[in-house]
Amino acid sequence: MNQAAIILIALSILFAAGCASQSPQAQSAGSPKSPPSPPSSTAEGSKATSERPGVTTRTGDGSSGTAAEADGSATQGPPTTQRADTSSARAAGSSSSAADDVRDLVEVAMKQGDLAFKEQRYEQAAAEYQLALMDDPKYARAWDALGITYWKMSEQLRKGGEKERAYAVHLQSLACYRKALGYDPNAPLYWLHYAAGLREWTNPQMLREADEAERRGQYLFQQEVLHQGKH
Repeated sequence: MNQAAIILIALSILFAAGCASQSPQAQSAGSPKSPPSPPSSTAEGSKATSERPGVTTRTGDGSSGTAAEADGSATQGPPTTQRADTSSARAAGSSSSAADDVRDLVEVAMKQGDLAFKEQRYEQAAAEYQLALMDDPKYARAWDALGITYWKMSEQLRKGGEKERAYAVHLQSLACYRKALGYDPNAPLYWLHYAAGLREWTNPQMLREADEAERRGQYLFQQEVLHQGKH
């Protein structure tokens, strides 16, 4: 065997040995990478996904959705809005119904009070007007009616010789008139009732106040007449 053949055989052996000694990692480095597998459904994977509410996941049946939707914790936008609108409408309806019920109760109490007053059952009339004011504390007519009722009760007490009690009830009457005027200062009758009540007792300060109240009531009454005449 000549020298050239020996060199050729040696090179072949060296080449074969080099190919055999290549590692699997080196071979795989040159091969194309396979696509990553989808996230597993382990507890860690679920936690990582759920921490990102907007990430889209895929459920076992192949349907897609957000992580929050997958575990049922999502609050859907439009249905929530519809429910809020429905709740608001229901609340508004309930408020309107409750207001109607209150008005009905007030009117019933006022009618009962007016009937008792007409029959001179003043204590009963006062109780009915007070019931109306419990439901509607700003109802000026109820305050005025209660003031007139106390005025009548004061007269009865004074005729019966109970002057101190009569005066105390009379002061209650004046307080009711002031309440009525506070809620409806443009009602001429309330001013005239107040003026009449002030004149019941010969108190100089009350008489001066009565003159002012009467002037105010007459002025408002004239304004109402003029307004009605224009229409």
